[in-house]
Amino acid sequence: MSDAVAAPVASATPADERFLAAVRGQLAEAAVDLRNEEISVIGGQACASLAAGHPRKAVAAEVTEYGLPAAEARQLVGLARRTLCESEAEAAGESAGEAAGGDVDPSDSADPNGSVDESGNTDESSSGG
Repeated sequence: MSDAVAAPVASATPADERFLAAVRGQLAEAAVDLRNEEISVIGGQACASLAAGHPRKAVAAEVTEYGLPAAEARQLVGLARRTLCESEAEAAGESAGEAAGGDVDPSDSADPNGSVDESGNTDESSSGG
């Protein structure tokens, strides 16, 4: 058993290791029957589905196919978003992900200091009534 836990995932990245640690730490009971390789595959699939624009609920439903209960599947998708997907996006090129509508913080769309938002509007152009 200790060999399976200590065995690194083939071509594991630091993001993979963070994701595995998060899943093993926060979803230990739900993921007890999953190997590290399976957890990494599930996380990668979640990131790919999210990047393709699928809603988080749909991605969590996909994850339940691996035997995880719905609540834990939703939590795993959240862990993947925070630990794994960001690194995958960086590897693919951050600017390409943002240009395609990647994981952009909605608070970035409007700056209270009058700067340009994502649609090219300024605070000045919307005022004037």
